[in-house]
Amino acid sequence: MEEYCKNKYDGPMPSELHSLQHMARGLAHIHSKKLFHRDVKPENILISLPDESGAVQLKISDFGLCKPTTENGTCSASGIKGTPVYTAPEVLSLGGRPLDGTRMSYSSDVFSLGCTFFYFLTKGTHPFGSQIIKIPNNILNGRPELSSMQI
Repeated sequence: MEEYCKNKYDGPMPSELHSLQHMARGLAHIHSKKLFHRDVKPENILISLPDESGAVQLKISDFGLCKPTTENGTCSASGIKGTPVYTAPEVLSLGGRPLDGTRMSYSSDVFSLGCTFFYFLTKGTHPFGSQIIKIPNNILNGRPELSSMQI
C-alpha cells in the first residue's frame, strides 16, 4: 500500500471504502485470534493479485512482532516494538516511565490502523504531518536509532 500512496503502483485497487473495510476486517480477525499485531502501518498492508473476476484485496502482513493476548485482549509491554510514528501515544510514553510491565490493549493496534487509514486516504500524508518526533531514551528499549524519526 505504501507504493500505491506514493503513486508507484498503478495496478487494480478496491474502492476506498472497500480498502478500509479490508484493513479493518483483517485487524478484527487478528484480534479474534487473541493476537496483538504491534506494527500496523502502510508498509505492512499488501495488495493481492487480482482473482478470476479481477478483484483485489488488501491484507495485513508482517506478523514478526505479534504477541498473544489475554482473554480480555491485553498483553504486557516491554519497550517499543514496531514503528514509533504509527505507535499509539500510550505505548510511546507513560509519563516518561519505561513501559516494562504496563498492560497494552487492542486499542493500540486500532490507533495504528487509524493512522494508516489517514495515510491511505490522503495518499501519503501522515496524520501528524511531516515533522521530527523525539522519543525519550528511557523507552527506546536499547534502540537508539529510534530517538528521532521524520514523519
